[in-house]
Amino acid sequence: MKKIYYIECGVLLDKDNGDYDWYSNAFDKKHAFYDEYVDFTEDLEIAKKYCNDYIKNGVNGTYGIVSQVYVDYDINVDDCYDYLIGDSDLYDVKNVIYNAWKLKNNNFKFPNKNAPIIENFLEI
Repeated sequence: MKKIYYIECGVLLDKDNGDYDWYSNAFDKKHAFYDEYVDFTEDLEIAKKYCNDYIKNGVNGTYGIVSQVYVDYDINVDDCYDYLIGDSDLYDVKNVIYNAWKLKNNNFKFPNKNAPIIENFLEI
């Protein structure tokens, strides 16, 4: 089996957003994950760094999630998008090994690179 890390970054939607219900069907099903970027890697540290950089440079409410999945066939990481996107294991909260979110607070202007980043905001 081959270990692959799925990276998803985007912005959490507010409950009053018309698309909230559609985007709240992944991970913990308590947040609405509007994904703006997805990728795959075989290196956990690269995945975490990408998430943290994305969050740091994003607007308040930006999130990053890394899920660990296994594939039982030899696949090139560059081909993962074609073979794995849509697989429910990618979005199962039990497979999340890293998650962080830039605090959304009205006291911070958008975007604010200094807004606090909260790790482990998902209820796993």
